[in-house]
Amino acid sequence: MRFEAATAKHKTFFWELYIDAMRAHIEKIWGWDLKWQENDFETRWLSCVNNLLVLDETPVGYIQTQALPDNQYIMMLIIAPEYRGKGVGKAALGRLRANCIKPYLRLRVFESNEKALKFYIRYGYELIEKEESFYVLQQAVAGIGVKRQE
Repeated sequence: MRFEAATAKHKTFFWELYIDAMRAHIEKIWGWDLKWQENDFETRWLSCVNNLLVLDETPVGYIQTQALPDNQYIMMLIIAPEYRGKGVGKAALGRLRANCIKPYLRLRVFESNEKALKFYIRYGYELIEKEESFYVLQQAVAGIGVKRQE
């Protein structure tokens, strides 16, 4: 599995996976406002590093990240339904961790998404905070921040 920089031609793929993975959680909490979702999606597209997850030349998901002052924030990690449970998410987290230059990887998970919460905890993320409708999880990146060079 590899990361490939996403381009405008991948936006529809990202959007379709986003709807599949997130709509039920969003509808339950706030209701699904299509125009708001489209605007929010566009904001994420413009503010994140967007990578396609590719397995044997087949797009199998995507990851969006942001470099924040003290952490690499995972905005979205979404795997295509037919590839869930097959190690793609684990491989993506491993690759992200191996290339991380921040002391922490951090993300949010809907509290209604128990499957995702268990996935991240299984791969070493710790619950650090509870926000309205979300859990905030974090993983320390070994060796980062110990002797940082300016």
